[in-house]
Amino acid sequence: MFKYNIKQLFLFTLVGLMAVACDDDSNPMEPEEHINADGFILESNETEMYREFQGAVIINNLNLNTNQTLDLTVHFLDLDGNEIEHEEEEHAEGEEEDELSFTNYDDTIISLDLEDEVECFGLGNNECDAAEHCMMYTSMFNDFCRGYSNEYGWDSSCSSIPDNSTCNWFSESYGCVWDSNDNLCEGFEDPNFTHHELGFELTGLSAETTTFTLSLMHNGHADYVSLPISVTVAD
Repeated sequence: MFKYNIKQLFLFTLVGLMAVACDDDSNPMEPEEHINADGFILESNETEMYREFQGAVIINNLNLNTNQTLDLTVHFLDLDGNEIEHEEEEHAEGEEEDELSFTNYDDTIISLDLEDEVECFGLGNNECDAAEHCMMYTSMFNDFCRGYSNEYGWDSSCSSIPDNSTCNWFSESYGCVWDSNDNLCEGFEDPNFTHHELGFELTGLSAETTTFTLSLMHNGHADYVSLPISVTVAD
């Protein structure tokens, strides 16, 4: 009887430990976030140059001359063909941002270069004038480089403001607050400028037709791999 009770107690203890282990969320293995895309479009100056959807090429107008460069933005599509909003967010430690990768192309016919995003904050006069979507802004207290586009106007993000006085000046309209510990203006973030676009430059090098493959990479693996994308370069 005593041996039976010892075995029963051991069994109950083991089951209880397993239940606690299953309910313990102190170190959960959270699933990685992925873009579940069913296709994508390539745009140049808001003109659709290429569309791929559910395993088929719908549009392909990727034609250019030698020494011509197309600035292309990539917009991934969901199951219904709608654009998937790709926001720039804080990533967990060790987690990489999504990025584009190019393979299977002839680099004597075309070149493919990822666009480097320019941060207007902190740029001097000359650097600001040369940077796309940046312009010098004049406030009551200071002149500084700030985001600007013809479509949306000035970047109204509090984080675009470099000094305490201007930050306080925008406190009523945008709720900006100056963090004296980090010397940063914090508060409202303009969604028109915090939206992160994936893009690249396609340049024609010699007159011929080639293809390339585009992949959306996340933490070392591809979330999406395109069909072979045909490009024709003319003289």
